[in-house]
Amino acid sequence: MEHRNVLPSEQLALQGLQEAHDTRQWPHVVTLGDAWLEAQGEMPAVAATLYAEGLMVAGRIEEAVLWSGRAVNAIPAAFAVPRIAALTTYGRALARAGAYTKARTALAQAVKIPTDHAETQEKQGHIICAISDKWRKGWALQEQRLAEPEKALPENFRAWDGRTAEPVSILHEQGIGDAVLFARWAPQIAKITGHPVTWYGPKVLHRWMADIPGVVLGDWAVLEENREGGAGVRAMSLPHVLRCNSKWDVPMPVAPVSLQDARSAFRSSPMLTVGVCWKGSVSGWHDFERSYTPEQFAQLWAPRDHVQFVNLCHDANVSDDAPFEKTAYADIYANGEAVAGCDLVITVDTSVVHIAGSLGIPTICLVPTVADWRFEWPTGHNTPFYPSVTVVRRRNIRDLSAIDTARRMLDAWTDAKQQVTA
Repeated sequence: MEHRNVLPSEQLALQGLQEAHDTRQWPHVVTLGDAWLEAQGEMPAVAATLYAEGLMVAGRIEEAVLWSGRAVNAIPAAFAVPRIAALTTYGRALARAGAYTKARTALAQAVKIPTDHAETQEKQGHIICAISDKWRKGWALQEQRLAEPEKALPENFRAWDGRTAEPVSILHEQGIGDAVLFARWAPQIAKITGHPVTWYGPKVLHRWMADIPGVVLGDWAVLEENREGGAGVRAMSLPHVLRCNSKWDVPMPVAPVSLQDARSAFRSSPMLTVGVCWKGSVSGWHDFERSYTPEQFAQLWAPRDHVQFVNLCHDANVSDDAPFEKTAYADIYANGEAVAGCDLVITVDTSVVHIAGSLGIPTICLVPTVADWRFEWPTGHNTPFYPSVTVVRRRNIRDLSAIDTARRMLDAWTDAKQQVTA
């Protein structure tokens, strides 16, 4: 394979492959890539990178390593953005194959390539925070995302500098779980500024955020009407603005006061109460490998003496043999009420791990093996954000050993509980 311009005859095929990739129609990506190879026997490097992403979702890991590796070898360093994309995809494929040393090397190469492409710089920053202790550099680099119009502060806000004693607003960014994670900086901001923090974000988080010390809810409608935003900061900018330069600078998690009180009043009964969550939002880019089917998770909630299970998974189908019904939670706070009554939580990487971690509840979190700044990578079993969380990694979508590991950990918890109550 060599890096070359896409031929006119290939342009339509590449456009279809790109559209399927960007809209996460992964089976279609694989179908188009397979058809391309069958017809041509080869493909340009940019197409190979897209194809490799689809192959990973399909569980064809060895082929993903092959095609992303070929793309890396074909794209010169002068073509910064496609080479960074190819190296990143190659690193992810290698990680899913269990080749962590090679994966780290590929990702390290990806972040060393200079580029002024804001979206790519953001991804480089996240990788730096995931694979190294150079958090200061990583958070600073991901700030370049603010050059993207959809991620910039609204024009009626000015960027807060992390020091000025004035009212500050936090604008929601990323997923629901990340909002729970980043809430830990709100009390620090209130202390620095001498003012409550105004938080703007989706309604599903309102009850949770309103009960965080030092936080008041903002009303977008009033803000739009008054057009006076004042000092503001995007949620993902908090580690940078407040100089979180290493894991030692991470503040302790915070949770709604009322849920903290409920947790403090919690008294374990002779029955071990275990909350389970096997599925995240389908909008997550890596949901194909972070979520499990209820049938796969069923071995965790198989009947046990002195153990009762609680469904923490919002609006997800359950297996026929599940010891609970399908459950829909009104919001994150309601989910937190259920979590607060658990001795132990077993969950995938979704908002439930953030809720449980914020409340200090012992938690087993099953995560994909992709490099993620939220969890120690590639083989660590911890997260710098939640001391009560133990991480179990799933190598790829064909790997179910993480469930076996979680089951053995649950066995140990059950045995310990029985000894205490004997």
